[in-house]
Amino acid sequence: MIKKILHITLWLVIIAGILVLTGFAVENNRHAGCHSLVVRVDRSCGHDFLHEEAVIKALYDRFDTLEGTSIDQGKLKQIRQMISTNPYVERTAVYRTVNNNLHIDIYQRQPIIRVLNNRNETFFIDREGRLMPASPRYTPRVMVAGGHIRAGYSPNLRLNGEDTGTEPVPGEKVLRELYQLALFIQQDPYWKAMIDQVTVTSKGEFELSPLHGAHVVELGGIEDLEEKFRKLRIFYRHGLTSTGWDVYKRINLRFNKQVICSK
Repeated sequence: MIKKILHITLWLVIIAGILVLTGFAVENNRHAGCHSLVVRVDRSCGHDFLHEEAVIKALYDRFDTLEGTSIDQGKLKQIRQMISTNPYVERTAVYRTVNNNLHIDIYQRQPIIRVLNNRNETFFIDREGRLMPASPRYTPRVMVAGGHIRAGYSPNLRLNGEDTGTEPVPGEKVLRELYQLALFIQQDPYWKAMIDQVTVTSKGEFELSPLHGAHVVELGGIEDLEEKFRKLRIFYRHGLTSTGWDVYKRINLRFNKQVICSK
């Protein structure tokens, strides 16, 4: 019995020693200096708003140096907050590895439509319904919207229904409808490849220009989008394939169960 108790006590002492040593190792690692900085910008979304070199330069401008310094949770939070304020960053992960390297993984926002308002200002709407400023170094190839658009760029505006408590932006209704229309087109590979441009009319309605530019599609409002695009797809497949794409100048989808064309 005594031998069994001694055996158990010995194992408890060993386990306690391991835990103490592990604790010392973790504590020493926490205060150890950063060995190297690794920044990775994810480009799987197909966009190139950010470069690793520019991110590293911005970090050094803010923190002077990171290698050789202790990176605690407070500094990790500061780095994460700094990178998150970049208008082209969707989310970021900032963490230390067991060998004290500092890793920063950055995921870019994904614009779905470029907006050119009636003051010749340009900005983007991303897939989450947020506005993005134009980049001086990169222009993504996405659908373009123009025409009677009054609203300008507003970083706090949310077009996906989220209530941010901000005052309505002049012309915001058109942007919200543009977002819904662009999201619908973006989610369908056929229409994403087909539709090149959206024009907002003086009545606040929408006209679509296919990539080949042979005609204009009068969409009207954004109600019944599925039905309108279903009619248009049928017309493209069974109508224009036999007559040719340049026969009609305008295709009207406003009327229920009808596609009206004019030359």
